[in-house]
Amino acid sequence: MSRWLLLFPIGIFVSLVIPSRALAGEAIPSSFHVESVTVDPVYHSLLIPESTGWLGSDAACSIPTSSTRSVWLFGDTLIGSLEGKRRSRDFDFINGTIGIQDRSGDPPGSMTFFWKGDSEKAISFFPHEEGTSGHLYWTTLGLMLGDELFIYAYPIKMGTSEWISDTTLIRVSNPQASPPEWEYTIRDLGIGNTRQGFHSAVYVEEPYAYFLGYNDFEDPSHTRGAVLARIKTADIVAGKGGEAYEYWCESDGNGVWNQEPENLKNLFEPGVTETGLQYIQEWDLFVCPIYSPSDDEILLTASRELTGPWCEPVSIYRIPEHEVSFPIISYAVRPHPELSTKPGEIILTYNTNAVGSTDPLFTEEGYEIYWPRFLRVEMVVE
Repeated sequence: MSRWLLLFPIGIFVSLVIPSRALAGEAIPSSFHVESVTVDPVYHSLLIPESTGWLGSDAACSIPTSSTRSVWLFGDTLIGSLEGKRRSRDFDFINGTIGIQDRSGDPPGSMTFFWKGDSEKAISFFPHEEGTSGHLYWTTLGLMLGDELFIYAYPIKMGTSEWISDTTLIRVSNPQASPPEWEYTIRDLGIGNTRQGFHSAVYVEEPYAYFLGYNDFEDPSHTRGAVLARIKTADIVAGKGGEAYEYWCESDGNGVWNQEPENLKNLFEPGVTETGLQYIQEWDLFVCPIYSPSDDEILLTASRELTGPWCEPVSIYRIPEHEVSFPIISYAVRPHPELSTKPGEIILTYNTNAVGSTDPLFTEEGYEIYWPRFLRVEMVVE
């Protein structure tokens, strides 16, 4: 038995086969299609550069901390001021900022940005701590467990090709407080590197937290693929690290959970360092947006189970910012399920950045690059 996901990317009819669990009497829709993908009319300006302050960043991972509040994680950030539609060259470049979205009123709500330092010099919200890996942190993923916020970061080692050296966990004990009042600890988990990582996306289904990751397979017929790990949420709270993880691996053609990340099962390609998972409960369907940074397309894949099988990814949107006169990349495509209001509605962000030189970011044309853009994907049951 097969499930069909029917997509209309850029006006082209595309079909995908989703093998399903053949459950007796299940009343799950057998086919879907993407009705539209548009610039989001509600959230499109939520992360626009400020006249003075936050001028753009990437990552843009949102973590709901209550029904009316979300924490947003941002990576490398430009802090300064605008001169019309141009960023001033009198700026600070820091490696991470935090956003707090107030969703208590009508959407889009309001966003307040936080970093450390003073009026003379801005510094990252989470400065690097001695004794942890790398030279700086890129915070790209988080989840709430109980009353605590767990933030996953890539510890970046400068001046080497092995620039990801571990996985770093930042544990915030009081995330409902204003960010300047946060109390937190930072430690390494002992898993992950430049070629393999396990915090591209997360989905919690107790008793486990499931982490989508990436792996550079040695098989020349494959490139970077998506892989899966899991850890009991109780073990995260108990302070356990990489030793408590299990990995979805290949064994005699079947998938099994192993304690070592060897013979990892390739779920789909391309695997990416930053994405997200959205589960549409009414349709019993997981969706995941992916991308190749040098390409101008956003892809979508779907599955009934996190362990797969996943659909062959298909293109659903072409990123118009690639039409600027200088080379860019596009990446960190993420859904934000807390912003969706109905089944099949997916609110995405994607990021763009200049390649080779940051100089174009300080031109009028470059103003359009390096701040997260919102898309609204409308899927319907056929």
